[in-house]
Amino acid sequence: MLLLVGSGRALGTVWRLPPGATLSVGRKGAPLLIEHDHSVSRAHASISAGADDSTGISIVDNGSKFGVHVNGRRCPANTRCPVGAADRVTFGAQDSTFRLYRCPVSICIANIHSDDTAPLVDTVRARAAALGIPIAANVEQCSHLLVAKLAVTSTLVRALVLGRRIVSPGFVQALESLPLAFKVDAPSDERADEFVRAMQFLPEAGPPDPPADSPIDLRGIDWAPDGRRQRLFRGKLFVFADTAQHDRYRALVEAAGGASAGLAGVDQWLSTPERTEPLLCAQSTASAERMLALAKEMGVGTELAPGEPVLHLVLPPPPSPEGGATELGPAALVRATAAALDVRPMSESEISLAVLFVSCEHHANAALRNEDSAGTDGHSSTDAAVPGQSRARKRARISSFWETAVAGDATHGPPAVPVEGAQQPARRKRRIGDFWTDAIQSDVQDTAQGAAQSTAPDAPPTAKAADASTAKDGPPASTALGPQPADVTPADEQPEATVVPLVKPRTSRVLRAPDCSAAPNFKQFRKTVHPYQVEHR
Repeated sequence: MLLLVGSGRALGTVWRLPPGATLSVGRKGAPLLIEHDHSVSRAHASISAGADDSTGISIVDNGSKFGVHVNGRRCPANTRCPVGAADRVTFGAQDSTFRLYRCPVSICIANIHSDDTAPLVDTVRARAAALGIPIAANVEQCSHLLVAKLAVTSTLVRALVLGRRIVSPGFVQALESLPLAFKVDAPSDERADEFVRAMQFLPEAGPPDPPADSPIDLRGIDWAPDGRRQRLFRGKLFVFADTAQHDRYRALVEAAGGASAGLAGVDQWLSTPERTEPLLCAQSTASAERMLALAKEMGVGTELAPGEPVLHLVLPPPPSPEGGATELGPAALVRATAAALDVRPMSESEISLAVLFVSCEHHANAALRNEDSAGTDGHSSTDAAVPGQSRARKRARISSFWETAVAGDATHGPPAVPVEGAQQPARRKRRIGDFWTDAIQSDVQDTAQGAAQSTAPDAPPTAKAADASTAKDGPPASTALGPQPADVTPADEQPEATVVPLVKPRTSRVLRAPDCSAAPNFKQFRKTVHPYQVEHR
């Protein structure tokens, strides 16, 4: 895309020059207007763009009074003057200067494999040729990746890592409707340069709508270029046991800042005639040591945090049904090597998912365990596809624990007795519940007895005083004056049981009244008497 960007009196004006078109420049009635400059004639000059963006433009002075200057030199009237990239063109005599810029726009067409989209491809190619936009052969040479159907492929993921725009076929049609002239708001040199850099991404056309049968949710993915994807795998070494798989993902991993290598010893393992478990253990240990040494030689892992896994072992694709499954094949060696390194093997799809979501927290993370992210087969589980589900499961377990505790306290009794063969924590909970139940019932009885003693009119203060009175005067005339035994207390006069809080007291022992039935220690009592009290007794 060829652009003439204004400066001086024309600051903030940007002209787009379509390939193969001839446009008139003037003060009035021209496609390319120069306002507020009376040194510019009404039909001052004409500009012709080549059929390709790389050919530049040519300017012809139409016999204007103040002429046209290219890099400070005036062009002869009615003579074609070529203008190349970064050349300065001045119209008139009041510093209405424009500089020629070239914004490269190229398109790579992907995800089109069926015959029904062939007419669409032909239409896109014809419109791109009319606009002078080249069609690139691969995603490394394009600025926009055009997809007719949004599907996660290696080409799409590589385009995201390289910072390419993902657009639909409507992007080419939107390019045709762009205006020829633009005005930058609050013009300045910085804003004009920023606008020029963004011109190759105009119009802002997004990717097509995601299909309803997509295996993952593509609606929440940000398809705009993100610089974090280019350093997503920095400090990590991805190890592949399959050669074809390594060739497919090598460029992607390296573009994301990582490194890739083949698994050491896989060829030797596959050439072993009789593969057994002891041989697999020995081979995996040797492969792990060799891969760690290779990572150290390559300087991988220096930018990672201490303890973070450096090696990421990728499981090979499953064998085809025609070939049949091979016992103790490369997949078994990958799993055994991962176990020797204390990491989790991953599937190749996790590499693409990490790039899509711009995160290695739930995908392509060798530190995650099978119950947290992926299964032993290497395919992502539901927890890996839905971040936070493992935390939700943990909250559910905590809620279940507290519901059980509240239900047991609401009935003031121990939980239900577990069946035979239950786990040890259930039996321990039952013993704790019995202990607290007995303690609560004992405290309730002591409280009821103490309340009856305090409310009786002539109740003896202590058990010792009551025994002394009985021994001196005989049995009392009526037992109504003394406290009633606990076993004959009417049911309607029993005190209500208090609600026990869930929080246990700090001490696990039940505080009871001291035993006063023992004889007093007078020897200890004499030691604590003050001498003054003995002399004046």
